[in-house]
Amino acid sequence: MKQIKYILPALLLIIAVSSFTLHSPDKGNKKKGKGHEITVQIHHLNDSVCYLYHHYGDKQRGVDTVQIGKDGLCVFKGDEPLPGGIYIVYVPDKVYFEMIVNEQNFSIETDTGDFISNMKISGSKENEVFNKYQKFRKQQFEKSKALKERLDKNKSNKDSTKVLNDLMKKLSEDTEEYTVKLFDDNPDLFFTKVMNMTKPIDIPDPPKDEDGNIIDSMFQLRYHQKHFFDNIDFSDDRILRTPIYQQKINDYLKLLTSPHPDSVIRSIDFILDKARANEEVFRYTLASLYNKYNTSKIMGYDAVFVHISEKYYLSGDAPWADSTFIKEIADRIREISPTLIGEKAKNITLVDTLMRRIPLYSVNAKYTILFFYEPDCGHCKKATTKVLDVYHEFQQYGVEVYGVCTKTDIDEWKEFIIDFGTDWINVADPYHQSNFRNLYDVRSTPILYLLDEDKVIIAKRLGPEQMRKLLARKLGIELPDEEIEDDTGGKEKED
Repeated sequence: MKQIKYILPALLLIIAVSSFTLHSPDKGNKKKGKGHEITVQIHHLNDSVCYLYHHYGDKQRGVDTVQIGKDGLCVFKGDEPLPGGIYIVYVPDKVYFEMIVNEQNFSIETDTGDFISNMKISGSKENEVFNKYQKFRKQQFEKSKALKERLDKNKSNKDSTKVLNDLMKKLSEDTEEYTVKLFDDNPDLFFTKVMNMTKPIDIPDPPKDEDGNIIDSMFQLRYHQKHFFDNIDFSDDRILRTPIYQQKINDYLKLLTSPHPDSVIRSIDFILDKARANEEVFRYTLASLYNKYNTSKIMGYDAVFVHISEKYYLSGDAPWADSTFIKEIADRIREISPTLIGEKAKNITLVDTLMRRIPLYSVNAKYTILFFYEPDCGHCKKATTKVLDVYHEFQQYGVEVYGVCTKTDIDEWKEFIIDFGTDWINVADPYHQSNFRNLYDVRSTPILYLLDEDKVIIAKRLGPEQMRKLLARKLGIELPDEEIEDDTGGKEKED
């Protein structure tokens, strides 16, 4: 039977097991050693298995698995208290319901007909209020659904439409009034704290002059940025075991932060400064942001990764990180730091087909495309054809290509030049003298960098079509309106 799921507003549950294993005693929990015992009885569900998860960031972590007896009874029991948060009781056929763990000994009784509506709770004020709220939301949802159906049927009747819209407005007002009262009546519950986390910030009107003109157009944005996390208690690590905290961080970085690396860095420092209120919250938040920007494919975001690594890990601000991990970070930073956007490209001297030394800095061009490729790489061959087209299109505007063959077979390299007709500056390092792999983080091919006339890196790891568009924009050239496809597919060959 398909189960209708009622969970916290705007939250979507995806059952998965998190790799995170950190936890510590939580506010509201009994002292360590008192243990926990949560009894769940689901009528009409016999001889099955029941799983207990809790949210952790944007994932879920498995906590316990018990067998369901013939009477639908299962007991989650242990010698240690469970860390507080929102938990999921999950049974086969993708049916589940959520509960709040704060008290360590309570019972829930329900049945498969309707988990929420038929739920009875004993020994947990948190879940009594939570369930009360869920039932109310369900009732309001059904009323809203019925009104919307009536609106759809009476679109042409203005009088009916007005009446129905008024009823919808009243329903919304009643919902808000009920919710506010419920929270006011239970200010100390974790449930209330969780729901407050979802509340939007009230943003005041911008200041105006005596004529009513707005005098600060950025006021509301700055206010929202500053107060976005006002409803989150960073000192309470139970927020980690909700699906809300990570989403709030994601929203702040996506909606209230400029995508420029410098702006992202400021936002990250702002978030982590707040997260310091609790060690586990800080630890989780730092790890989450590190992983996000360590794996980011967005050009320039390696600078964000370097900032996080240097300011928080290499500085000793993450004492839980072991020496092996710290060394790996330090090594990776040494590899990518020379290639950060805005840095001056390192001068490398390679040889042409006549074994003449050609320094990168000797290239006199408004823009230099630095192209690393392998002659026997399929993606490199496709990229070469496209880069050659870009070169011929923009050569007259002062664009040059410094094409670096990353292999040492000279005959293979020369044959490649002849086959593809690469009439740019062809160079290679057959005797491994330039250290180009380390200086330009060449772990795979093809790789494209764009340098300005001072050999400052302004873009990197672009596809040929992206390079074409960027050059056109830099040079003020309007390209024809056409569909462009990158034949390389963004794939690279590992060396």
